Amino acid sequence: MQRLLLTALLAFLGLSGCKGVDDYLIDLDTLDPETKRPSFATTSVVFDAGQLSHEGLTGLATAEEMTFWQAMQALYHGSNYLQLAKENSLLQSDGAVLIAEITTRLPIPAITQPLEYRDKIAERVEKAAVDLLAASGSLTIPFIIASMDSPDEIAKQNAYEDLKQKTGEDFGLDVAAWNKWWTSVKDQRDRDYILNAREPLRILGQLEFARPSEARAVLRVLAFWLQHTSDAELSEEALAATMRVARQTAVLSLRDSLKRAKTGAVRADIAEAMGKIRDPQFGEVLVEQLTRERDPDAAAKMVRALRFYPGRRSIVAVFNAMLAEDPQVDLNAVDTLRTITGEDHGGQIEDWLTWWEKEGLKQWP
Repeated sequence: MQRLLLTALLAFLGLSGCKGVDDYLIDLDTLDPETKRPSFATTSVVFDAGQLSHEGLTGLATAEEMTFWQAMQALYHGSNYLQLAKENSLLQSDGAVLIAEITTRLPIPAITQPLEYRDKIAERVEKAAVDLLAASGSLTIPFIIASMDSPDEIAKQNAYEDLKQKTGEDFGLDVAAWNKWWTSVKDQRDRDYILNAREPLRILGQLEFARPSEARAVLRVLAFWLQHTSDAELSEEALAATMRVARQTAVLSLRDSLKRAKTGAVRADIAEAMGKIRDPQFGEVLVEQLTRERDPDAAAKMVRALRFYPGRRSIVAVFNAMLAEDPQVDLNAVDTLRTITGEDHGGQIEDWLTWWEKEGLKQWP
């Protein structure tokens, strides 16, 4: 009886098994960030789903190792939850933390060269994604041939029909004949695959997205492709394209969510993520949000993050934040002003403003 109770308790606490990265990704694939309004009868199910999402996001953020495609899947889920879990502040914060962890630990570099495509994004994505997946279709052929050697007649027939459709050849149910044919064409098919995959990869990596949902959708496609059909000869193109899409996914998700997040706790975690990632696009949005921020913890985190975005507007925004006379904000403000200006006028806003009028305005026009 005691053993039965212990087993039940461990299962309830989530300690009955040690999950890995794949387990967390599978869990998140099955869950919806947009929580529906629960009825009394389904409340426990909704709670369990939220808890499972929280475990998945935090598990990925603290994972010691993961493959590149797993990291891209994790970044996708972080963006997905930050953007869509609007009624669950904990999951939104989990998403922001996960984005920062993946972006900084890989690391995913900032985009320094102009991107080529800014219009007709949906059409370009659809065509390039279809072309990329179509180019990799031949890679599945040996697996389909192998599945013809099944004792299951239905599976064997399905594999045969699939082979005819994919190859345009017909060797009946003769597995040996199919293998002989594949051996004769494999090298050419591999060369064709590499040749045909390069252009859609290039296009996907040169798209400039306006919305995080666009970048996230393309990242999902690339993560799937990396997991199932990538090739060593395409690694340079694949890495470059995926990194550019991943960076945009992270930046657009955080930038958009800082403006839309309903709670100060989420905005604080987003600001902290921005301070870690340090993308040039974050300075402006941090300044804008700080001017209207009423949550002291969020304001303090924004002030702290602004040390990585030096400029006149950042300095003025920090001065204005100090006028609220919140100890947490003031402490971070002094550190940020010291970092940006190289000056030290203590924690009194009056002393900083005096310096600003006499010297700062000239140094930061």
